[in-house]
Amino acid sequence: LDLAMVTTNNLALVPGAVSKNVTTIVREGDAFDAQATISKVGISFSSSFQRADGTAQALRNMVELASVELFGRLLKLPYWSCIGVGPDNAEVKAEIEDWFIGMERAGELTPFFQTQLRNRGFYDGPVDGRVSPALRQAVAAYRGAIGMSPAGVVDLDFFTRFISAPFPS
Repeated sequence: LDLAMVTTNNLALVPGAVSKNVTTIVREGDAFDAQATISKVGISFSSSFQRADGTAQALRNMVELASVELFGRLLKLPYWSCIGVGPDNAEVKAEIEDWFIGMERAGELTPFFQTQLRNRGFYDGPVDGRVSPALRQAVAAYRGAIGMSPAGVVDLDFFTRFISAPFPS
């Protein structure tokens, strides 16, 4: 199942908002039981079904996984935590790095942090895409709250911790 997000005005694909999943269904014995396996980020999800559930349930599971992944990618949310995968997974690390570089190049990183730090109660300035003293102070406070040096900058390490770690109080 390949899913992608498109913009409605011109039907162009939204970069990075895609999901590709494969389900393997194996019927054993007299076809009353089935096993479905979905592989994602190096983890296999297996489910057993009886004849009444079978293929339809396996496909529903795949669509649900793809939906979580698709919306997570679109909104830059750590969707992998929904499937029990951490930021140390090689595929997840690569995706986080892609997000960081892509957002930085597109000029989306500053407004992202302005919005997210506001939502988390660390910033009350405007969401205008400009690096201000208030934003620098909010980043320093957040870095300190998650155990990082407050003097640091917004880099890949901070971005990874920011989207992966629980919100500090």
